[in-house]
Amino acid sequence: EISDDEKQFFSSFDSKGASMHEMDVVGFRLAPFSAISGMIDPSLGHLVKRILPVCTDYVRVNEFVSSHLTRYEYGTTTQALCEAIDVLLQEYLIFVTQMEHTFQRD
Repeated sequence: EISDDEKQFFSSFDSKGASMHEMDVVGFRLAPFSAISGMIDPSLGHLVKRILPVCTDYVRVNEFVSSHLTRYEYGTTTQALCEAIDVLLQEYLIFVTQMEHTFQRD
């Protein structure tokens, strides 16, 4: 059975990009993207608008995994799921780092 904490976590995802709204991520208060969108180049703004939801989702999933991975009261299934997701997050971070390195090199 899914716990209330897990239901709240999965229901927090917004298909239009949760990062477009003011939110609290890891203790930092983020302003809505619309507050700074007029200050940057429109093409860069469009790119940032597309990337921010992915970044927000990464932070949320990583926060969920790190808070549930070592806690046995959530059950072995949740722990196994978190371990598998943690491996995927590590692979994703390596992939993003390699892309950034390639971009800076070229």
